[in-house]
Amino acid sequence: MADINWESYRTILLETFKKSGEAFNTPVWFVKEDDTLYMATQSDAYKVKRLENNPRARVAGADRFERPTTEWVEMQGEFVRDEAEKTRIFTMLN
Repeated sequence: MADINWESYRTILLETFKKSGEAFNTPVWFVKEDDTLYMATQSDAYKVKRLENNPRARVAGADRFERPTTEWVEMQGEFVRDEAEKTRIFTMLN
């Protein structure tokens, strides 16, 4: 992962892609563990639908005005399905 001090950010921008290929940015809270960034959202959120259609995504650190303040980092979105793992991640997020 890029040499970005993710711990210094409270919010990051998650860029996902519509079926048309158009990018869409969403500010999200997150937690970093090793080389993984975890984010939580409602299962019916549009960002989830976009990631289900296309797991390609990008992230960038964001300022309080939700503007990117770092380079964009390419990533692949994955869903955590295991309930115990979800609980562990939610605990880290709070």
